[in-house]
Amino acid sequence: MSDTTYELTDDVAVVQIDRGERMIALSEALVAALTGAMDRAVENEVRAVLLTHTGEAFSSGYDLRESGVRSADATIPSVEQGLDRCRRVLELFTAIHEQPVPVLEAVRGYALAGG
Repeated sequence: MSDTTYELTDDVAVVQIDRGERMIALSEALVAALTGAMDRAVENEVRAVLLTHTGEAFSSGYDLRESGVRSADATIPSVEQGLDRCRRVLELFTAIHEQPVPVLEAVRGYALAGG
């Protein structure tokens, strides 16, 4: 199941994040879905992008469960793995920043760290 939905409404791309059970922590899948949504907005030649969300928080930051620090049997990611993850997040932030149209965020609740 995708963490996002993408709808076109009157030339506006409405991207809704739905990951309330994790307070919309930025998982690898969510970062990829949001990057794809930004690419799709460019392809659709929209006039604006609206990022919104379900739940009580816009983002609780990075999903630490994916970093391996919460599991007793998990291995600590290598420096290279950490840098790869940072690059993917940077690609998302760059895709948002370089949108040729306004990107609006309807934020309710917390927006922490990468949020």
